[in-house]
Amino acid sequence: MKEITYYYTDELNDEFSGVERESVVVDENFKFIPKSILWNITAFIWHRILITPVAFFSKHFVFHQRVYGKKKLRGFKGQYIIYGNHTNIAGDGLLPPTFIFPKKPYFIVNPANIAAKGTKNMIMMLGGYPTPTTLKGLRPFEQGLKHLLDHHHPIVIYPEAHIWPYYTHIRNFKSTSFKYAIKFDVPAFSFTNTYQKRKFFKKPKMVTYVDGPFYPNKELSGKEAEKELRDRVYNQMVLRSKNNNIEYKYHYEKKEKQDV
Repeated sequence: MKEITYYYTDELNDEFSGVERESVVVDENFKFIPKSILWNITAFIWHRILITPVAFFSKHFVFHQRVYGKKKLRGFKGQYIIYGNHTNIAGDGLLPPTFIFPKKPYFIVNPANIAAKGTKNMIMMLGGYPTPTTLKGLRPFEQGLKHLLDHHHPIVIYPEAHIWPYYTHIRNFKSTSFKYAIKFDVPAFSFTNTYQKRKFFKKPKMVTYVDGPFYPNKELSGKEAEKELRDRVYNQMVLRSKNNNIEYKYHYEKKEKQDV
């Protein structure tokens, strides 16, 4: 198998998923939490009856995933936010529900994920929760997050924001999304996906480490509290990422920005 080399200059903004992004407006009129009975019945069928078996099959036979530490999530009744590294186009949506099960998690996603024609309802039914594109959309967005947590649905966030397939390090990420753990007074957890060698196959197994809970430091406020929580989660993910022992399909090299 030929290795592909990706050259990056900006860990915060470079994207290597190969997915074309379209624009869509998510404002104060957007229905973050659909209340239609028919919509919710359809969502249950999609998520529990159709996709959940596919996710568990993929976990064992496609990604060969092992998860360590998922027992740490017990006792929190789904009222937490969990942060992970963004390294797998298919797996990052399919796999977290298998170790968060039986709770249904919701994923904070780029609104471009619901822009493609005919995919909005399906993605939202499976737990996609788009960020607002306008300031007026922020309030209903946060009200929806509180509603989900109050109803025992964990929130999954990929703070790296962009997918780098099979990347074996933790990229620098902003502290912005950590404000939600503070605002809603819920613990944070992390999960770190690593790629490790298998004896007789070139494709690695995915080994995932769940860590936490990380509680916000209530002696700090505002941006300081966000950054302090972010740093604890980030450092733990960096520590776990050292368990990667194979580079698969993709090689990443930093390229210095050219002066214009």
